[in-house]
Amino acid sequence: MNKEIVAFLKNLTLLCVEDDKVIQKVYQKLFTPLFKQVLIAKDGEEGLKFFQKYPIDIIISDYVMPKMDGIEMIRHIRKIDMQIPIFLVTAFEDLQLLRQALELHVTGFIKKPITFESLFSNLEIAVKSVLADKILLQKQVELLKYINYQESLTLKKQQKIIQNDVGDTILDYHLGIYFRPKDLLSGDSYTIKRHTQGALLFLIDGMGKGISASVSAMLGSSFVNYQLQKDPSISFATLIEEFLEYSKLFLLEEEVLSCNFVHLTPSLFHFASFGMPPLLLLNKELSKISSNNPPISCYTRTFQTDTHPLDFRRLMLYSDGLIESIPLKDMQHYFINSKDFNELKEKIESNINILEDDMTILFLDS
Repeated sequence: MNKEIVAFLKNLTLLCVEDDKVIQKVYQKLFTPLFKQVLIAKDGEEGLKFFQKYPIDIIISDYVMPKMDGIEMIRHIRKIDMQIPIFLVTAFEDLQLLRQALELHVTGFIKKPITFESLFSNLEIAVKSVLADKILLQKQVELLKYINYQESLTLKKQQKIIQNDVGDTILDYHLGIYFRPKDLLSGDSYTIKRHTQGALLFLIDGMGKGISASVSAMLGSSFVNYQLQKDPSISFATLIEEFLEYSKLFLLEEEVLSCNFVHLTPSLFHFASFGMPPLLLLNKELSKISSNNPPISCYTRTFQTDTHPLDFRRLMLYSDGLIESIPLKDMQHYFINSKDFNELKEKIESNINILEDDMTILFLDS
């Protein structure tokens, strides 16, 4: 064995299961200088108890022993640990025994009479296996720590970008927000900002799922946040024009964005929807305002806006994750008949079996 393997042995515990007292002494004398700890069990029953009590790294076991033989002990151990290296000492005379041992994933066999060469060659195999497992485990732990760290940063970043600086009231309406990402990296984002003439609601849904959609959605929200912070009186049309210019900088040729711009003033609301589900309005009856623009691509140049009187009792903007998870008729029924936003949210949550996509709802109720 090379120096690295010999050095690594000092970190390991070896369990030797053997009823022959002479061989026990040989194991003790031979392995004690090499391993951190050497445990000697006199039969399979004691060997199993040692395995359950101590952090064993490698096992060498005889087959024929009183109380519990080597195969029976290995069978119990494999129910607990399928990876630990186990070597069976045998005379290679019983094919049925060998078949059972292989079925139990015995790492190797040490032929009787035992020689130093067979012992150390098998130990080298075991140590390499344990070393590989420990390196893999260490890398997995490091990767998990890194992923958890990145997820924590991502969540903080999303929480910082998604903004609502109007509180729970816009003009004379109560504001309800429901934001439920399918994954940590959400392809949905929103911004609700004060405007000198009222308030601006912005809801964006990046194409597809995963990192690309999340980056596009967060860039879109960040831009709207910045523009309204810089100029709270910016005109509705100018905001959209500048958003289209900005989106050309980050959108891929095959990528599109869906989003809603809604500008609420004391008497009117202005509306531009790019490939989003229809807005729901409720006054005396349900009305649906369909999208008036195709989804935004890097080639989008023109757009249309519409103006409506601010006479609704309820208004709801939502991403398409809602209608992917709940039938449209049910969702419209909840919108009309729920007494308030909390009841609407409870009905939606209780009827979602599988969340198909990120889901965001912006809800106004008089």
